[in-house]
Amino acid sequence: MPLGIDKKLRVNVALNIIELQQSLLKLEEKNFYVDCGGWVTWREAIQIARKEGKDKKFVIFTQPEEEMAHEEECMCLAFGIGKENPSPDEIRIVGKELFDFLESQGFELAWDEDPNSFITIGLDKDLQNDEDPFHLVLEIHVPDEDAIKDKVKNLGLYTAPNHFNKCLNVALTFNDGESAWDVLKRNVFDWKDIQRYCIYLENEDDQIDIMPTWNFYADWLDDYLEKES
Repeated sequence: MPLGIDKKLRVNVALNIIELQQSLLKLEEKNFYVDCGGWVTWREAIQIARKEGKDKKFVIFTQPEEEMAHEEECMCLAFGIGKENPSPDEIRIVGKELFDFLESQGFELAWDEDPNSFITIGLDKDLQNDEDPFHLVLEIHVPDEDAIKDKVKNLGLYTAPNHFNKCLNVALTFNDGESAWDVLKRNVFDWKDIQRYCIYLENEDDQIDIMPTWNFYADWLDDYLEKES
């Protein structure tokens, strides 16, 4: 799912979430179904985990959890078993396995060992590369048209051809703590020209996807435009 266009994002939290995702994916080798922010509500995320991860253990977090993590520097993880009516003891065993694994990976955790509660994980370790720091980038796709090229050039921005999607790419750098909408406003970019967008972390040597490419729907902005009018 796409991150909310109004959600403030922070580089160090994004790096912590990437580290968490990489650790959780290791659990697939231990018969876990893993879902990292693919769904909006806990209910649908758990339903999908039980269906897609039938007879497996599972661990998940939701898109809103990922968004809130950028403000709170922590996140809740849900866990369980993909079968009908598992016992509390069975679920508790999964929680204990998950807790011990993440603790061994160096994460700070909190859990009361209640099978009906979440595991809370801290996401505030300093993971920024001081020698080659990461920054967040909002990449937008716009039509490959001369009029658009002129508009972008007049803003002092640059385009790159995207032959696969038959469009132009424009990369806009976040200031830490900005939302995608903040970035567009700061660059005075006409959101009506946007077809698709994605978000990634980038430094001189690496690029890490934060949000895959999604269609940009202008009606998402109605609430924000009304508040500012």
